[in-house]
Amino acid sequence: MTVALAGDDVRGGAGPLRFTDFFEGEATAWGVFVDLFGVVRQHLTVQLTGSWHGSRFHLDEIFDYGTGERETRQWVVQDIDNGSFTAACADCIGPVTGTNGGDGIRMTYDYNLPMGGRRLVVSFDDRMHRVGPTRVFNRAAMKKFGVTLGHVLLFIEKTASQPKGATG
Repeated sequence: MTVALAGDDVRGGAGPLRFTDFFEGEATAWGVFVDLFGVVRQHLTVQLTGSWHGSRFHLDEIFDYGTGERETRQWVVQDIDNGSFTAACADCIGPVTGTNGGDGIRMTYDYNLPMGGRRLVVSFDDRMHRVGPTRVFNRAAMKKFGVTLGHVLLFIEKTASQPKGATG
């Protein structure tokens, strides 16, 4: 339940949440992976850097896990219109679709997840919600054969922005 007091803007006064707008520049995320029984199985932090390269947006992610492991990922995002986008990364399987709107972003995709020296194809339903002008809460359900294996829960905070259209 959301309670808004008179005059409050539940989006933090920053307007509709759009993937490329929020992730342009630098951000830091921290959170956990929680299994289907509610047990925290992994702690993680993520450094994110987003920039425009022509008409395509690149989001570079560096994941540091509580186990000491490090993983990098680069997303290439193409805006379709103000309400939707497509994305791709090396370990995604098939199309990644996303929608922007109000105070939320949703992405759905299949991902080739490294696990115990092998790879497991899982589906993600990734939802991000604005909790202030520079903060987003991300809850991603991870499923296999339609069964929820757990959730990635992240708090993401903008740390720096780049001018619109800057290239890296």
